[in-house]
Amino acid sequence: MKKFIILFVLISFCAFGKAQEQVNNSIKKKSIQEKLENKIPVTIGFIGGSITEGAKADGFQKRYPNRLIELLKEKYQYNSIQLINAGIGATGSEIASYRVKNDLLKYKPDLVFIDFSVNDPNNLRTIETYEGLVRQILEVSDVISLIFPLRNNKDAEEAQKIVNKYYQIPSISIKDKVNKMIYSGIKWEELYADVVHPN
Repeated sequence: MKKFIILFVLISFCAFGKAQEQVNNSIKKKSIQEKLENKIPVTIGFIGGSITEGAKADGFQKRYPNRLIELLKEKYQYNSIQLINAGIGATGSEIASYRVKNDLLKYKPDLVFIDFSVNDPNNLRTIETYEGLVRQILEVSDVISLIFPLRNNKDAEEAQKIVNKYYQIPSISIKDKVNKMIYSGIKWEELYADVVHPN
């Protein structure tokens, strides 16, 4: 079951450089890639629901934000990478748009990962609330959107894609990778602790 979270971290890392290029034109500051290469302190934020918070993870350090930060520290041989985890279970982008400034943006992150694909409904309201969240973050930081799957496929991917495309936000689809693994014969239970939470 642990191989999924390792896979996710690797996917995130592989997309990291390309994602940075795609959003740099919206933020007038040093890129996070440049900061890491020049050993300048970096802050990476995560905002989402229970997956980001770490529900069902095998321990604090096995949460995907922690694993990604450790991978970056190892790659760049640099420890001054601060992690801000603003994940709160059972919440979506509507609540996040109200709390993002106090819970995350006050720390002035260089990069923010957003994870609300399994908590938001796939409708017009989500386009509005997700856009409100994205616009606030883009005033401060670069953004990468994460798309996690639900077992019943009732996630907010389509609604969020509209916003991501408009603001040219790169998206990492864990959903696509999981679906390919399922089609290849791997069981859902090998990757997930329940219908929502990877382990």
